[in-house]
Amino acid sequence: MFRPFPLLTAFAILALVSCKKEGSESGGLFAPKAEMVRVGVTSDLGAAPILIAEKQGLFGNANVKLTLTTHASTEEIRAQLANGLLDVGMITPAEALLSDSAVVVPHILTRNEGRVSVSKDVWSQMKFHLLLDAEGAPLRPISADALIPVAQAVGDGNPPLTFSVASLHDTSTYTLCYWLGAVGITPIINGAPIEPAHPYLGAASVAISTSPATTTANQGYAGAAQGKRVIANSSILRDIPTSVLACAETWADANRETLIKVVASVIDAGNWIDASNENRRQVGTDLANALPSFEKEATHMVSFGTNASGAPDHNHALWIASQMMRWGQLPESLTDAELQAMVMKVYQADVFKEAAATLDTPLQGSDMRLEKQSLAHLVDGNVFVPQRSSAYARSFEIGPK
Repeated sequence: MFRPFPLLTAFAILALVSCKKEGSESGGLFAPKAEMVRVGVTSDLGAAPILIAEKQGLFGNANVKLTLTTHASTEEIRAQLANGLLDVGMITPAEALLSDSAVVVPHILTRNEGRVSVSKDVWSQMKFHLLLDAEGAPLRPISADALIPVAQAVGDGNPPLTFSVASLHDTSTYTLCYWLGAVGITPIINGAPIEPAHPYLGAASVAISTSPATTTANQGYAGAAQGKRVIANSSILRDIPTSVLACAETWADANRETLIKVVASVIDAGNWIDASNENRRQVGTDLANALPSFEKEATHMVSFGTNASGAPDHNHALWIASQMMRWGQLPESLTDAELQAMVMKVYQADVFKEAAATLDTPLQGSDMRLEKQSLAHLVDGNVFVPQRSSAYARSFEIGPK
């Protein structure tokens, strides 16, 4: 007697095996479980490539599932990377170089973000001392020379100038201090709020405070929304990194393939943001709640991916390290070789290269950014030679006093 069921059952089993094989290869029903990554961001511009990569499904396409959390500061993110509560996060370049960070940086999220601003009252005093071009407009980049007479007016009964910074390890802190020091103004870097009657304020000194900016008539602002924008970070040092993607060193070692997928997704998103003004406007709309300041702060100078700007080049990292040495945030005894070894360990260009190699479109300018780039003159005309960064850090007359 003919019995069809065993034969049909055999075909069914073969079909299931075939489906299972095809599904596992195509990401279907039997696709491997997505790799979980805990990522921390703030509401600053550096979060844009990460948030856009998530919104456009780039992480999902790479079989990575993000748990995104928003934090009040990059210092908080750095602490959570250190204690294992986060895998990946956005922090400042300097925070990554601190000795207790134990993080690696495979990607630069933003360059050229930030500027120095002063209160309107300070600007009204500065403008009489500005150099002007042939048409009577301020000659740019504006020199801090125009601030000296304002600072000297402290002796005439005016309150001292107080500059407020987001963090003592924010890129804008180093550019601000460099801008002031270039004309002989000594900024005082101190972790505590500095009162107007601070005893260490001289006639031509500017205090750097972490206290919130206020609206006192003669107070200045560094990066605050209020007041007059004076000079952009990019005018002090072109292409300066302002926000980086970092991950705990132990996590990076144990999850290298996942890290490469994360970096590739962020590179892709950054390139898309920079591809057109239309894309940037779309980002402003899409991230209006998460990054309300994007449309206002993401000027044409800020780069998220163009010209391989995401590549973690060592030259810019060494300049920031030199300024950290200059202001006592890294040991003054560090040699050129020790500084370079520290930067090479933290800024991992090999991960970036591997991630870029997985993209459908080749990344233009990566070799130039990573291997052949030299830093242009800074705002005061000095040239930074990365191979002599330690001597450079000790060469400044203006430093912590």
